[in-house]
Amino acid sequence: MNVMILWALLLAQQLQPNTVCVEIQSIRGVYCFEGADQIGECEKAEYGWKCRVEDVYSVPLWGSWYNPALGGINCDGENPDDPFEGCDTVATGPFEEWMYGAAASCPPGWTRYTYTTVIVTEWGEFSCVDNGPGIRPVWREVYTAEGFDWMWVIVVDFLMRQRPHWGYSVIEEWSLR
Repeated sequence: MNVMILWALLLAQQLQPNTVCVEIQSIRGVYCFEGADQIGECEKAEYGWKCRVEDVYSVPLWGSWYNPALGGINCDGENPDDPFEGCDTVATGPFEEWMYGAAASCPPGWTRYTYTTVIVTEWGEFSCVDNGPGIRPVWREVYTAEGFDWMWVIVVDFLMRQRPHWGYSVIEEWSLR
């Protein structure tokens, strides 16, 4: 969807005066949060602030994890009677065993036909094979070395068999390929 149309749709919503809406280079969409800090280049808007981030690497990742074999929220099925429905596919096609520890659910624009790879300096390389509604830039409270803090992060959900020791961490050093 055209970015101008997205901004027009946001204006049509009754956003609070302290809302910050952010568009991040390489990620499709505009993401708005009430009371968030401004990030990137911002300009005043009637609903609060309209911001654009040109350097996607200036925003840290927030690494979570999922395992499709666990069913439920980990799958794309919509059948409440079968929590494992849809667990055999990811956004790019069939789920395959190699994906454990080597793939991730990534924000819109990084997945589908590009098969972008997220490279996390300390953890390795992960192919973007999936996506989901919570996989996007967000304003959230995270735990850092200094304690809990609110910040803009890009959520990436790493496909793992079990929770890794680094699960739910802020990732400062990362890149895309």
